[in-house]
Amino acid sequence: MVSTLTATETSQGSALRIFGDGDAYVGDVSGFLRDLEYAYNSAYVFDSILEEAEEFYRTGNNPGLPIRNLLWMAWWPPTPEKVAAMVPEADRLRLIGVELHSPGFWDFLGKLNPLEKIRLYLNDRHERQKDRQYRSRIEAEKLELENFKDKIDVLKQLGATDKDFALLKDQLLAKSLRQLNPHQDQGLILEGEIVDPNIEKKRSLNPDEY
Repeated sequence: MVSTLTATETSQGSALRIFGDGDAYVGDVSGFLRDLEYAYNSAYVFDSILEEAEEFYRTGNNPGLPIRNLLWMAWWPPTPEKVAAMVPEADRLRLIGVELHSPGFWDFLGKLNPLEKIRLYLNDRHERQKDRQYRSRIEAEKLELENFKDKIDVLKQLGATDKDFALLKDQLLAKSLRQLNPHQDQGLILEGEIVDPNIEKKRSLNPDEY
């Protein structure tokens, strides 16, 4: 039995379990790990930008220049190397467990919000693959924009336009998540869930107790 969480973070962080096929070429696995880290880092930086904007708004500091220039355009475009450099070492994505069989799974430790975005994306796309009518839609369109509404409003208060936010979301968030599509299409990965890293660690050390 897997100990699942909905939206909580433990003292260690949060763990994302991604299910998939353990029978894979080494090159495919290394490509998946690279693309997953890119997606995680991009989602982390995306959240950081929105949090910084909220801080500006909360403290009443007027940046005095377009908010996009202050928070993201100075290092645009968001290459994998650039976004990786903006993630503190303590918050980097870590591989903490693997079971290589069919189906098997991968466990990754990191911050909850980026992991949750990846989980939602993979699960939504996995469900839509079952219905061919939805496969032609852009994968990143259902990234729970309602959850961003308040933060979008904050960006607008600071001078950002709808076009600014669309560019930020597409080039930073959606573009990196789409890198996971080929790995899901070939069955290397399927869907994911948030699990409790504390319980999973105890289970790996004492499997007979669970």
